[in-house]
Parts: sequence; C-alpha cells; structure tokens
Amino acid sequence: MTFFQTYIDNENFNSGELNLENDSWGATADWVRGAIGNLLAVGMQSDNHAFDLSYLPIAKKILKSLVYSLKTVDDFKRTNMDFPTYSLNSVAGKVLRSLLHYSLRSTRTLSPEQNQPKWEEDVKVLMEQSFRKEIVDSYILTGWYFEQWYFLDQTWIIDKVKEFYQLKEDKWIAFISGFSFGNPPFNKEIYQLFYPHYERVIQNDIHIKKIHQRGIVNHIVAFYFWGFEDLKKGGLLLMILEKNNRSTIVELINFVWRQNKYFGNSNSDEAQKFQKIILDLWKYLAAKYENATEEEDQKILATLSNLLEFAPELNEDYTELVLKSLKIPIRNFYSYHLIENLAKLKDEGEQRKTAKYLGAILNSIQFPTHFFSRDNKNIGDLVEFLYQNQQKEIADEFCNKRVRQGDEFLMSIYNKYKDS
Repeated sequence: MTFFQTYIDNENFNSGELNLENDSWGATADWVRGAIGNLLAVGMQSDNHAFDLSYLPIAKKILKSLVYSLKTVDDFKRTNMDFPTYSLNSVAGKVLRSLLHYSLRSTRTLSPEQNQPKWEEDVKVLMEQSFRKEIVDSYILTGWYFEQWYFLDQTWIIDKVKEFYQLKEDKWIAFISGFSFGNPPFNKEIYQLFYPHYERVIQNDIHIKKIHQRGIVNHIVAFYFWGFEDLKKGGLLLMILEKNNRSTIVELINFVWRQNKYFGNSNSDEAQKFQKIILDLWKYLAAKYENATEEEDQKILATLSNLLEFAPELNEDYTELVLKSLKIPIRNFYSYHLIENLAKLKDEGEQRKTAKYLGAILNSIQFPTHFFSRDNKNIGDLVEFLYQNQQKEIADEFCNKRVRQGDEFLMSIYNKYKDS
C-alpha cells in the first residue's frame, strides 16, 4: 500500500510520462488506478478475508488520491453495455465501489460506545465530489447499492433519492438502472420513497437495457406479492398493464411464472394467498387479451397458460383460463410446460371432476405434427387417467385424432381400454 500511495502521487505517473511508446496493450495510468481500486475493494469487502485494520488509514489516503483524479468520461453509449456492467469495468466504478467498501468496513469496526457517525464526513465529501463532476458511475452505484448507503446514512440517501426525482434524464437512467439491478425496496416506506421513480419509468416508457434477470418489472411484481400493490385501485402494476407495452407484459408474466420456488417455500396460508393473487392477475390479463386480433397479443394470452404451475388442482376457474389460451388461432400452439402441469395436477382434487376438466383441456391443445418425445409418457399417463375416470369418449376421440397424426404410442393405450 505504501508503494501504491507513492506511485499514484508521483508527478511522472499523473502526467503520463510512464507510458511506454511500444506498449501493444496501450496501458494507461487509469488502468493502474482501476486495478488498485479493485484490489483495495477485495481487501475490505468481507471481514473474513480483509486486510488488517491498521491498513485502513493508508487505504483511505489512496482512495482520496484516486477519487480526486477521476475525470468525467462520456463513453457509456459506445461500450454497448448495461449500466451495472459498465460500472464494473470503468475506472470510476472500481474506485467508487472501493470507497463504499472502505466506508462499510470502517463502520463495522465501530462500537456503540464510540457514539460516532457511521459514515466519515470526509469520505462522504469524496462521494459528493463525484456527483459534482457528473461521473456517471456515482449515479449507477447510488442506485445499485441503495441498501448499503441506507445503512451508512439514511438521511443522506433518502435526500439523494428525492433530489433525483428531477434529475436530468441521462443521469437519472443511470441511477434507476443501477437501482433496478438490486433488490426491490425492503419495506413500504422505501417503496413509497421510490414510487415517483417507478412512475417515471412507466409513464415515459423507459426501456432499461439489462443483461441480468433483474429489473423494474421484477420489483413491481414483488410489491404485488407483498401486498403493496393490487389490481383494484390505481398503482404501478395497473400502470404497466394499462400502458400495454407487449414486451413488458410478457416479461412480467414470465417473471411471475419463474417464482415457483418462492411458492414451494411458502407455508399453507401463504401458498393460498399466493395462488389467489396469481389467479387474480391471470383473470385480469385473460380478460384483457381474450378477444385479441393481433398475433403479438394472442401470444401473450398463450403465455398465460404457463401460470397453471401455481394451481392447487384443476377446477372450473383454471380450466376456463387455460381454454382461453388454447382458443387462439395461432397454428400449432403447444406448450410442454402445460403438459407437465397437467400431469402434476391429475392426482389432485376429486378424480372424476379433474378428469372432466383435463379432458376438455387435452382435447383442445393444438398439437403440432411432431413434438418432443419426452412428453409421450406424460401424455400417455393423462390419457390412461381419462379412461380410468369415466372419460372414455373424450379419450377415444383424442387417441383417434393423435394416432392419425402419427402418435402410434397411444394405440396400445386405446386398445387396452377399447372394450371397457
């Protein structure tokens, strides 16, 4: 660390005189600054692997030098990255992230008896300096690490979030992109604090570029799950649905669908609540798109059938919703997820009622000429279930239709029950 401090404070280093003429790598002073920032961050991020506390003062001196040297660089657009990825690779991102880890590491060393503020004032000034320089990484990291800033200084970060309501769009998108990459707000007060930012995203139809499976839609779905949002009174979720941006609505449906692990970890009361809010959302969207004439809207209706994943059993409500998806005129619409879910649900509820609902769904699926053979066992099991539960007529109809299409594996099942 002494070497780092001496090196980056050297006039020859800062003037660029140490650059090599024939360096095929094109290394610059900024490369060194970024590498030092990364190394310091690793040494302070986890208490289990941290360097000794006695080195924190010199780490702070180095970070001050690094922050003072940061320059405003307008190169985000040409990188073709999302904002979080950009900040992981930029010099300013590496340095400011290290500054945050220093602040957190230093705070964790304080004892209650010391009665000191968690965040050192001169370190806070360094962060403020990066805003004055309009360094884009400062906005990205303020959003991304909101919870950590909240731990350091609640007043400071709350004031920043409110100040950013009116932030210029380029800096604001950097902030909200960083925020959307992190976890959704952890309580209703923070949800309300960020409400104007979410509203700005939706009303202005902002599309946040992201590589990772996180985003504003995911946050708003979480609010719906937690009861912060509902479908009865105006709110963010209804704003999204009424905005009718197709790609956003498909993203929303797919995110809900992927929450099966959340559902699986719920207790009985939570599971029932979860099933109800998903059923309510499914009904709302099915009603919205059931008379759709454009193919993209019809595909949204088709995608809704995947939500059968969360049904406790086949009943009239779920059957009606699935049949709405199956009535779309898209040729050969077929989902192996639907077959898997039907196979899972056939043993739930009253068997004869389930068989009746199952028969209606199975006979309405627009199977393609060829489909995955991995579904043969599930389809065979479903057909046998129909025969075993007084649905011979519809089972015969299904077998005859599918055998004509070449699904010969059903012939043996048909023959087994033809005289029953």
